[in-house]
Amino acid sequence: MKTPKKILFYIKDPNGGTGRFLENYAKIITRYSDADYLILTHFPPHGFRFHHQVIGKPIEKQQGFNFGNIVRTIINLISVQKTITDFQPDVIFSLDIYANLSCLFLKLRNWKIFLITSSHIDPFRHLRGRRNYIFTYLTQLTIKKLYPFSNCHFTPSQELRQRLIEKIFINQQKVITIPNPVDDIYITRLARKPNKLIRLLLPKHMPIIISICRFDEQKDTEKLIVAASKLTLQRFKVIILGDGPLRSSYQKIVRRLKLHNQVIFLGWQTNPYQFLHRADIFILVSHYECFPYSLLEALTLKTAIIASDIDFGPREILRNGKYGLLLKTSSPKEIAVAIRQLLWSNKKRQQLVRLGALRAKDFSIKSLAHSYLKLLFNHLGD
Repeated sequence: MKTPKKILFYIKDPNGGTGRFLENYAKIITRYSDADYLILTHFPPHGFRFHHQVIGKPIEKQQGFNFGNIVRTIINLISVQKTITDFQPDVIFSLDIYANLSCLFLKLRNWKIFLITSSHIDPFRHLRGRRNYIFTYLTQLTIKKLYPFSNCHFTPSQELRQRLIEKIFINQQKVITIPNPVDDIYITRLARKPNKLIRLLLPKHMPIIISICRFDEQKDTEKLIVAASKLTLQRFKVIILGDGPLRSSYQKIVRRLKLHNQVIFLGWQTNPYQFLHRADIFILVSHYECFPYSLLEALTLKTAIIASDIDFGPREILRNGKYGLLLKTSSPKEIAVAIRQLLWSNKKRQQLVRLGALRAKDFSIKSLAHSYLKLLFNHLGD
């Protein structure tokens, strides 16, 4: 295997699960190779500890055909091209729809670029909720036309790999699947740090349910809140870490159901692992996913899991319910029943925790490092 000297990562916004993936990939490169890398992004990262460069102009979250976004995209393409010329990478790895399409446009101008595109979520499902139908249709059409021109395409989910092959790719060999890596030693160390807020807010004998998510249409946090109103427990707390456009809507539901003492919003935390480690149950309620990091981290920190049985990721990670409870409908009633089942049966909860800890080893950086280096470097041996 020949080792390249330079890898260029390109991501529109590194804040979120894809950013955590990128951080862990950077750790693999640093620890297990002598390669150099650079991360390009348009949004300043929060707490990012790796070699990165903010370039160009941030694109508005709700993209569409407006003059401002067109100008920003042109500026960003010029900035990325300049960085490629200056940095001279052996491999370019793009990490979202915007970055994929941008790099593919540049590849059409220069076929020598070795480009690995990636999908960390179903691009067609992700675009479906956009209000600008013309923009959505044209973007989906562009994906189908351009994605096959990448040298290879990465996704962490086997289910999503199959979907991409069916919808886009002719050559199955181009679509590579490796599970998301987790730095288990690092997050375990962070989880065990003393925290006065946790000691005051979450007493030892209080049942704690936690959810970590963005407050947007992809997630279904409203059902978790309603489920809390159906719990026949005298003492419990539902801790929700995150933020987003639906926060005020969720807070209104909490007030309406008179749950202000049971459901607590704590926003984004720089160290969510302390809360996750303290919790008895972690809940993921979503409409769609792709190998969510929150599930992998809950397994690593020995927290019992309840998750929606959705495409793509939860079913694969939890092996059809072997390592956590899967919700068929994710209705508030079903969520409440699952919570009661785990809180009332300590034996069942501890069994999931024990099995989950074994499953977590499959996702450690050490276990996956060789596969990720092979993904980057193998083509240079041709």
